[in-house]
Amino acid sequence: MDEPTTAALHRQLGAIEENISSHHKALAKLAVDRQKIIQQLKHRTYDPILLLPVEITSRIFMQYASNHGPIVFKPKANHLNGAFVLASICRQWRDIALGLPSIWARLELWELHKRMETPVALCVERALNKLVEVRFEGSLYDVSAQTRWLQLLGPLDAAQHLRALTAKCELRAQQQSGLGPLRGQLASLHKLRLYCLSGRTPNSGQRLTVFDVAPKLEVLELVDLSPKDIALPWSQLTQLVLTCTIKRDENDRRGYGPGWLALLSETPNLESLFVNLTDNPEPYGADEDRPVTRLEKLTSFTLLWPFHNAIDYWTEALELPVLVELTVCVDCEVYEHLPDLITRSGCADTLRFLTLKHDNGPEVETYNTGLRQLLDVLPKLDVLTMVDLPSKQYDVESFFDELLPLKDDGPFTEIGELRVKIKPMVPPQPLSYTMVLEFIEQRMRAKAGSLRRVEVSALKDDMSPEVDKQDLDALEKIKQLAAAPAAESGPEISILELKPVESIGLQLC
Repeated sequence: MDEPTTAALHRQLGAIEENISSHHKALAKLAVDRQKIIQQLKHRTYDPILLLPVEITSRIFMQYASNHGPIVFKPKANHLNGAFVLASICRQWRDIALGLPSIWARLELWELHKRMETPVALCVERALNKLVEVRFEGSLYDVSAQTRWLQLLGPLDAAQHLRALTAKCELRAQQQSGLGPLRGQLASLHKLRLYCLSGRTPNSGQRLTVFDVAPKLEVLELVDLSPKDIALPWSQLTQLVLTCTIKRDENDRRGYGPGWLALLSETPNLESLFVNLTDNPEPYGADEDRPVTRLEKLTSFTLLWPFHNAIDYWTEALELPVLVELTVCVDCEVYEHLPDLITRSGCADTLRFLTLKHDNGPEVETYNTGLRQLLDVLPKLDVLTMVDLPSKQYDVESFFDELLPLKDDGPFTEIGELRVKIKPMVPPQPLSYTMVLEFIEQRMRAKAGSLRRVEVSALKDDMSPEVDKQDLDALEKIKQLAAAPAAESGPEISILELKPVESIGLQLC
């Protein structure tokens, strides 16, 4: 076969180049068409949003900022959140975001780092120097970092608008909080959260003055701090959260109980008290009298602890005459002491919301009985909630049995809504529909219309044992009651079993 001539090769090359050129033109045209379609999609997607009135967009931005919390400044973070995201979408959104000082006014500050100074300063400037909330978080190894942050935040009149503040206190030898620059500046402070940097309480006995005055302070949370170590305007508080996260060692026998209980005599306006204990507080010696504090305005009381703390220290030290909402971890001892607290306080007629968190420590594997003696002193509850009820059939049956009167015409607590969350166990246990049905039918017989809703949630998977015939029959009857017309005064029934979900009741699809 003869070799192609040079001229022939040039012609072939020219044809290929022409073909390539035509493909390039086609690709260029396709790219232009693609960009047009993208723009059309953007217009159809974003134009309706961009056409919203500025007032509506502003409300959306403020809601977004509220839901996502403060703007977080961490040294190793790759990007900033919150208002910085809104301001980076487009020019129109940026203009709106820059015109909303409130979305820049909440900051969460971690370790101080040089590259964070500019964006923090921008926030202060865009908030018009009116910061609403500041949280000092993370590994601030000494409170001097808080002081340096405060200096970086700009003129101290910014503190005049602070409504919420989270800060650490160093309670070793020097007794300092690093909040000195704020003294006399917190005219608007409403909520304060303080936690101990060292994890140990001081031994000096001298109270730390966090700041001089805060006339609007009403909400206080202390973490690993005893009130006897801090000078604050206790009498004006309406909400108080006390949390202990550390266990005391043999060299630190002070504990937090003594200061906490003694503090309550200084809080006559308290409306809400939340106590979360880690270790067993020993506020008084065994032979000492325990003074009783009567909180005339307290309507909500939560007392949580792991395992077996002594609840009697708290129930015997308090009288709560207008208590409306009570949340406690329960074991057998709790059922013995709570009726006494309720009777002594005279709040049986005011208590309407009772939440019991079952104590499921390592030594507690079965349901702690005793609920009936608690209900005996409560004529009526709007909502009764049991959390982490053990899922063994005997435990579930025991719980529902305690909700029933000893006889049909006997006294019982009128319950408007019952919520039961069953704690999953290995292996999973079948739900006792028979006991659920018995409780519902008894309430319907005893007082039509008083039971409005029953909600039970339990875990179910492929390994769950089959439900026996008696419970299957009860399940069918529950379905009939759930589907009955509201005129028949039956309760709304919801039984949720997860993995897969099985719902009973017309309100769930």
